[in-house]
Amino acid sequence: MPLGSVPEQAMTTPLRFHVLIGPPSSGRTTLMRHLVGRLKAGGRNAIGLPITEQHLKELEAMFPWSLLAGKAAAQAPLAALPMGGGGPVELVIDGVATTRAQRLRIMQILDPGRPVEWIGWWLHTPLETCHRWSSRGKTSSRTHEKVDHAFRQLTDRWALPSIEEGFSALVHLDLSLIHISEPTRPIIR
Repeated sequence: MPLGSVPEQAMTTPLRFHVLIGPPSSGRTTLMRHLVGRLKAGGRNAIGLPITEQHLKELEAMFPWSLLAGKAAAQAPLAALPMGGGGPVELVIDGVATTRAQRLRIMQILDPGRPVEWIGWWLHTPLETCHRWSSRGKTSSRTHEKVDHAFRQLTDRWALPSIEEGFSALVHLDLSLIHISEPTRPIIR
């Protein structure tokens, strides 16, 4: 849908995109499912979007203009996100976001060409817990290596998630300490 055919109210109603930040097996996918369910139960238009590195490469190949600030925003792939009576669309993104560059890349690729409120959910799940949770499924030394690598990236002082990246809010969570329904109750209304 070309930008010109989007109703004016949709252009001024901000979308809310949640970016889940954490290493593999930190609870990102579980949190994504929970957030989408809670948002839908509250009457919101919520969509869960799991993104892998391969998905990002495919999106960049399909929509290379999204990497150019303000260029061809009318053709941005998310310009046609549905707007319902429940208010803004809430997109919950579960993807490769352990470095600042990866988070900024997601924000650039998913730029819909209209106002977006970005919310970061930083999962501080301990490394030992990530290893234990990764052992529930298919486990391999490579899985543990990926967890270790992502965990190290998130502890690098230059890669720490920050409000300055463009987030309206940055929520800190350790899902190993709380029941999944507790962290979202006061935040999502």
